[in-house]
Amino acid sequence: MIPDESRDLPAPFTPENAWRYDYPHDAWLYCDAAAYFKAFIAAAEQAVSHIYILGWDIHTETNLAPDLERSYYPRHWSLDAFLRRLLASRPQLQIYLLSWDYSPVFFLEREKLQSLRFAWFRHPHMHFFLDSQHPIGGSHHQKLVIVDDQMAFIGGLDLTIRRWDNCEHPPHHPWRRDPDGEPYAPFHDTQLGLVGLSASSLGDIFRERWLRATGQTLSLPEVEPRLWQEPAPEGAAIRFSKAPIALSRTSPLYRDYEPVQEIVHLYEDLLRSAQKRILIENQYLTAHKIVEVISDICRKEVGPEIVIILPERSGGWLEIRTMGQLQNSALSKILAADTYKRVRIYFPYNQQVAQQKKYITVHSKLMLIDDSYLVVGSANLNNRSMGLDTECMVTIDAREDPELRKAILRTAAFILAHFSHSKTEDAYEQLLQGRSMAEIIAGLQKVHPQRHLAQFPLAPSDASQVSLIDEDLLDMEAPARIEIAMDRWAKMSDAINGRLGVSPRVLALVLTGLLALALAAIWSMTPMREFLSEEALQSLFARYDGDESRRFIVIPLIFAIGGLCFFPINLLIIVTASLFPVAWALSLIVLGIISNVAAVYVLGRLAGRYFFRQFFGKRTRAILHRIGDGHFLALVLLRIVPIAPSSVVTLAAGAGRIPFLRFLLATLLGMAPGTIMLVMFQKSIIDLFRQPSWGSALLLIALTLTAVFIYHWSRLRFSNYGRG
Repeated sequence: MIPDESRDLPAPFTPENAWRYDYPHDAWLYCDAAAYFKAFIAAAEQAVSHIYILGWDIHTETNLAPDLERSYYPRHWSLDAFLRRLLASRPQLQIYLLSWDYSPVFFLEREKLQSLRFAWFRHPHMHFFLDSQHPIGGSHHQKLVIVDDQMAFIGGLDLTIRRWDNCEHPPHHPWRRDPDGEPYAPFHDTQLGLVGLSASSLGDIFRERWLRATGQTLSLPEVEPRLWQEPAPEGAAIRFSKAPIALSRTSPLYRDYEPVQEIVHLYEDLLRSAQKRILIENQYLTAHKIVEVISDICRKEVGPEIVIILPERSGGWLEIRTMGQLQNSALSKILAADTYKRVRIYFPYNQQVAQQKKYITVHSKLMLIDDSYLVVGSANLNNRSMGLDTECMVTIDAREDPELRKAILRTAAFILAHFSHSKTEDAYEQLLQGRSMAEIIAGLQKVHPQRHLAQFPLAPSDASQVSLIDEDLLDMEAPARIEIAMDRWAKMSDAINGRLGVSPRVLALVLTGLLALALAAIWSMTPMREFLSEEALQSLFARYDGDESRRFIVIPLIFAIGGLCFFPINLLIIVTASLFPVAWALSLIVLGIISNVAAVYVLGRLAGRYFFRQFFGKRTRAILHRIGDGHFLALVLLRIVPIAPSSVVTLAAGAGRIPFLRFLLATLLGMAPGTIMLVMFQKSIIDLFRQPSWGSALLLIALTLTAVFIYHWSRLRFSNYGRG
């Protein structure tokens, strides 16, 4: 973990809500990706030592400057092309890119074969890695760029596709297209650029993440401090000079890393400090703790005006009916508590966009408190950003500087006027005169009826619909029980691996493959085929009168004995698949698995704790004591991705007093995909030996590649459980 700073923090900042507090900084707030991407180009072109890029998503074909593209050289300004030009002109420059190893849910939205794209024409000074070191259901959501540890960018914008837009958000724009030429709807976001000590602190965050993901320690080269050219297109950013900045983080409980929840405490403390004005612009508002704090503020007779700006819709059909319902419930709670009618909730309305049945995406994560604080970064106001995902926010503290206070007030004016395409100065003058934010917005609605901030369309609350949503799954604020359960199982497996000196998973995989090949070779290529033919072996399971019911006794009995002897269950499945037709084999294997689980489970109930105490020692015994809750999804996942030998898992389940039927059902569900693959694998090998053909060869290759991919993915995703 990165060591915390011991320096004193000025109130209301505390070690609970801020990690570091540094000053002075020059900073620029960029409206939308058109301005930010230009600023990124300007900063990167000043790099001497290194550039760190950290993202939820990074896309090689992100068009950083579509206005500079020329038809004779398409994609000259793609992220990949730009970075390679930098490396060609600066031999000493190192570029590190770390992106979230995304969930399969986002597969269709992400760049295909991303690692290969970065590596295909790999430059020795460009380093790309996908980071999977996070809890199940979580993500790496930080969006940072650090240049020489002296300049940095932080906010809601990744260097990825479908982000570019300008502040006007026109219904159509020829440059608002993805690499396939598909247009997308208007997209609004904000990003903060800064020069100062906080850039080095953000560099520390990147280096810590890189170490966790790759095991490699990045040294910090010494770079002479220098004056930076302002990386902002003229008029495209609001400037903050000599600003104190606080950094706050979210990092979940994972392995041996303690959770960090500074961001949620920052929001709570700053919201409660507000006296006149709270302005929030965010993609979501569902976080329980934030909703409760805002509701408490609303119940007080004297308090600040609150304006909340959200996107009109939460996303696609599924997201509207999940996160949209959760947000609808949260907003209803806030409005129900708004006794003194100080809360206004808006969305950006554009008549031409609405006529196309589209909407302006609000993706920014920004909050202003009075004219004292500006908070911007990667964290949404949902539960997962408060405790499950990795996040980072910066807070500009303007309390002691009149010029900074004016800059924050000008930021508020910009946000109020932005979607009406009105002048920021007009709204700024009205704020100086004491007009409320709601009054300014109402005036802009009359002047610009076709585009403005409109009242948010809160749907009637449907308790029955909301009750069907599992908030713990959709918007978790901490790692789920499945994550903790998997870690406990893996710690037991880790102890076993240490005692045996080899990973049982690797050993079982090798033995399974060798046995499958050996059986196919014996039955197809040696004289023993006459004595060990399928007919000869199958006759062992049938009575002489032709009744074949004996197989339903012998096969389950072999599976049970094999389990008690800790014989790998996959090898038993392979042998059974070799002896019988597919339908018979699958039926017998299911019966075999049931008998295997039952026999070893009973052994675990009777003698499992003694066995673990004698053979694996105190560490495994302590873990065994804690797995008794037997989380069903964890058990299913454990069978899909076996991080411990099957018999050991079953023995531990019995010793841990996990309910038998729950464990059996989880085993059958979890082993079903692997069992079907093993049967198909063995049959394809036998077919290849008997009647070689391109079809059987291609099927075998496909199954082999699938197995290797699944094993490789599971090793990357789950190999870190239990370590530390």
